Amino acid sequence: MSIYLLISEGFMNIKEFRFHFVFLFILTNCSSYHADEYVVKQLKNKPVEYVPSSDVSKKNLGINESLEEVKKAEKILNENENPVIIYELLLSRETNDKTRNKYSFLNNDENINYSSLGESGIFNSHAFDVTEAFMDTDSNGVVSDAEKNAFNGKNPKIKLLRRDADVLNAVGIINMSYSIVNHNKNLSYLQSSSKYLDKIDPRDINRLEDFLTTKLIDRNYVYNQRLLISAIGNGNFNDIKTEKFSSEILNIYQVMSPEMQALARSESIFVKNSFKKDNELMKKFSKDFPISYTDIDNVQYIDRFKKDIPQVYPLLLRSATVGENGLLKADKEGEIPKFGSSFSSPRIARLAYDIKEKYPFLTYQQVKQVILGTASHANDGYLSDSVGWGNANREKALKGPSDFNAGLIDEMKYFKGNYDKIFDENGNRYFYVDIKKDKEYTFENDITSGLTGDGKSTEESIIKIKGVKNWYDYEYNATEHSYRIPKVLESEKLFYSNVAQAGLRKDGEGKLILTGKQEYSAPSQVLDGTLVLKNDSNSDYTVYEKGTLVVENIKGNEDKEIKLKNIYTDGNVKIDSSKTSIEKLHGTYMSNVEFSGKEIKIKEFKTTGEYIVRLKEEDIKNINGASIGPKLTIDNYVKEDADFLNNLSNPFLKPVVMNDDKIVSVKFVSTLDNEFKKLGQLDEDKLKDIPSYDRNKKNFFEEYGKVEAMPSQVKSMLLSSSSSEAKNLFTDNYASIVGNVIKNEIDNKYNRNNIILNNLEKDNRLFFDTYARTNILNDKKFSPFVDNNIGAILGYSRKLKNGNRLDLYGIYQYGNVIFNNSGSNKTKSINHLYNIGYNLSKRFIDIIILDMENSVGYTKSDVYNNTSNASDKTNIIHSLSINPGIKIGLELNFDKIKTIFRPYAGYNFSFVLAWGKKDNTSSNTDLINKLRNIALTKLINHNVEFGIEVDSKINKHFSIQNRLTFDYNSLDKIELNQIIAEKLHKTLGKGLDKISVGYNLAAKLRLLEGMNVIGKVNINSKLNIGLNLGFDYNF
Repeated sequence: MSIYLLISEGFMNIKEFRFHFVFLFILTNCSSYHADEYVVKQLKNKPVEYVPSSDVSKKNLGINESLEEVKKAEKILNENENPVIIYELLLSRETNDKTRNKYSFLNNDENINYSSLGESGIFNSHAFDVTEAFMDTDSNGVVSDAEKNAFNGKNPKIKLLRRDADVLNAVGIINMSYSIVNHNKNLSYLQSSSKYLDKIDPRDINRLEDFLTTKLIDRNYVYNQRLLISAIGNGNFNDIKTEKFSSEILNIYQVMSPEMQALARSESIFVKNSFKKDNELMKKFSKDFPISYTDIDNVQYIDRFKKDIPQVYPLLLRSATVGENGLLKADKEGEIPKFGSSFSSPRIARLAYDIKEKYPFLTYQQVKQVILGTASHANDGYLSDSVGWGNANREKALKGPSDFNAGLIDEMKYFKGNYDKIFDENGNRYFYVDIKKDKEYTFENDITSGLTGDGKSTEESIIKIKGVKNWYDYEYNATEHSYRIPKVLESEKLFYSNVAQAGLRKDGEGKLILTGKQEYSAPSQVLDGTLVLKNDSNSDYTVYEKGTLVVENIKGNEDKEIKLKNIYTDGNVKIDSSKTSIEKLHGTYMSNVEFSGKEIKIKEFKTTGEYIVRLKEEDIKNINGASIGPKLTIDNYVKEDADFLNNLSNPFLKPVVMNDDKIVSVKFVSTLDNEFKKLGQLDEDKLKDIPSYDRNKKNFFEEYGKVEAMPSQVKSMLLSSSSSEAKNLFTDNYASIVGNVIKNEIDNKYNRNNIILNNLEKDNRLFFDTYARTNILNDKKFSPFVDNNIGAILGYSRKLKNGNRLDLYGIYQYGNVIFNNSGSNKTKSINHLYNIGYNLSKRFIDIIILDMENSVGYTKSDVYNNTSNASDKTNIIHSLSINPGIKIGLELNFDKIKTIFRPYAGYNFSFVLAWGKKDNTSSNTDLINKLRNIALTKLINHNVEFGIEVDSKINKHFSIQNRLTFDYNSLDKIELNQIIAEKLHKTLGKGLDKISVGYNLAAKLRLLEGMNVIGKVNINSKLNIGLNLGFDYNF
């Protein structure tokens, strides 16, 4: 079972250091979920029924997409509801009360699981500051009285909540001022053997569900009822020094197919902290800061609070990213302002709320389109790797859309009821609005369709990202990786006007007024109600029987000429502007065309019926008085007969029929019957979007390596939630076995100490000692195991001149380690340890003793890890150790009480090499063990020991020894290099106890002259217990 620790960053607050929010999800690895289980446990959407669509046109569908119809679905929100939830990772009761005291409109939730003040720590005020940013609509960093009282007398549905699992079921505008910035700690997603995500598997977005559409985990979520606005982050969560890095979301997004990318981002806005270079709050702090991007008006922006501290880049997440000022005034005058995307995100959430309040008929996806489309785009006309669509423009966004963007509109097809609204029979795309009867709204912006860059561009850039392949790799092993960024991804092409454009589709009996220029060339339709044009338009308009198109001047600008392209009408057209020019005007016998302007020019006018020229009273006076008046000029007038209706070019022969059940679905995988391709198996057309692929060399960049694909049978096992084999593939058992070997080497140090310290007679000695050891307690962080050992020591001590001594010894130990794993896999290892060494004792001024020791050890561990046959040896692990040490102590002899005191301090250094291989004699039928080898691993331990020994002679035949020791070991975790499925992994295992205290009690009995029998018992603070029985002969 793999454990993930997710770090989520809320903001950087700002006294020249960075703070991190800690967001802890303990989730099992993807191997522990079936997709169906995942959905059932987490989600509350009621089951829906999918049926194949009768529409066989298949327009605008991609690979693994299908057109279906959804039945029995329930919509939670209606048009006029506009809820907002501000989710916080940490929310104490005190902060909640403080925030509600200032903003009483906040709806409370009695079921909030508040965090404690201690848990919140320095982030205790974060929720309050996020709410302040939500209220600070002018983004000057301070909430004015007017902003504070904005909701007085109103009852907005705005909540401040602590994040819990129900975030997946929340609807409305959802602000999340937390993020996961760890992209460069997991570059393994980009290897040639990595998975290509062209279908939906809920397990692929473990830990990232908050930030992406619920459709990636739930087939029953069919309506667009969420706008997920999240802080993209600030500084990097890890300590790898690199200029460019991104959100954890990028890890999966970068290996998705174009269709999956479009679906994943369809309900999301990622918000980056980005502010103008001359921002008042930062002006005196931001001299010589690097420019993050320059907008179309040549305004420069920055994104950091300190020159040399880089901030997160969206990189390929750019198509769902927008910038926003993330500054709040510091609590103390003169300090750097509070800073971060935590405060950018709620400002975008507030903008979304205000847009929805002003235009309640917009869907959440359309609110997103308004925010992104009205942003201050980069001056090169492309999405920016630094800030996506550019910095949000609040004033412009509150005037309605400025870009009917075909790519953003296309993402609406994944939600029920939109397909027939945004596509016509020819595949044209539309910004669809349905305005209810007696309602009137105005879009004030000039409206384009698409970004101005070249959507067919094949340009690319290659940046360097310093990182590691796997999240568990050490940061100091980070290396530079080439990361290729196409100028335009396949999934981004529709964002550009030279690839696709969209028009307007007006529905509903109400009125929509357009005061800006309509600069798109895609067709538009008036299905019902009234559309009023008050400026030039490049779009062709089709007016249906229930629709009315009105052309009139903006008040105060009556003399401006309005230039229009083509109008096809089966309904009402009223030209009421002072000056109007129209390329074509075609009407059926059903149409009602009325001219009442002063000067109207039409190049081609066709109609099967009549048209009306209406003279206004003031114009008639002008005619009588000055012989001037309305002028209708038609270059080519054709009166058609009724057969005109049979002309196949007539747009009204196929009336618009909308089936609100239609939905575009991406293939949803809940079993492995549907295989995912590996990146290395993709064709060139798909590889061009993969950042680790070098298009020039037609190969992956060398630093990502090449790894063979995992066999499908193994993959099937790994994705089985009931498979104990899967859990044991990534077990800590092997690493813990190596750790146990090193522990035994350290434990044998005490046996060697017995050799050094037990020589009371100071004669030459031959000695033989046996011992047995076992453990009672286990470390809860690792798999529990029982460690039983027996061993023997044979040695010789020779007395040298001047009280010096040389000890030689050899040790053999047999160990049996049994792991208490769950499931059928009961791993065990049989260890054979061999050790030879020497110790040289030198005496100074009679009472000071210096011991210099060295030993060499070798261990062979036979590992049994086969679920089908517990007696089948599967792996052999070897380890070789070198253990030099030094010890200095005093020998204080108190003859009167026949006692020797020996206080001492020592240092031991252990260098260990471990390696392994599969056992050649094994039947090797177990899938897990076909995958595993142990790569060469180097381990180092530093041991520091302090002790005191007291030897007391009771009489000439019997003596007692007491020894108390204090130990420190540096190697508390073992990081073992394992080759699993031909891929190098570092797996963690139980190492040595960092701090331990030991006690040893020994008794020596003289049997004959020079012959002694010695018994010992020892125990330490971790409840490791040992018994010794030995003999020595002194001569």
